[in-house]
Amino acid sequence: MMSNKKFKLIISINYADCTGCASCQALCPELFEIRDDGKCWVTKDVIEGTKEEIDAIVNKIKEVIDVCPVCGITYQIIEE
Repeated sequence: MMSNKKFKLIISINYADCTGCASCQALCPELFEIRDDGKCWVTKDVIEGTKEEIDAIVNKIKEVIDVCPVCGITYQIIEE
């Protein structure tokens, strides 16, 4: 049985440490982009959805975290 619970995913980047390598954008362009200042930005830093929807996005974010040379990407899941 699927749950009706909603979850909120919050994605953050430590912009001061970002090297602008663009690995995050290459792996997940729907959430990350390199801006004019050469730093990575989160295009959608708060995402709401079901547990299944959030889990799918988190799996992708974990891949991005693994390749970030400065470990500057974090996330938090909040149950609403």
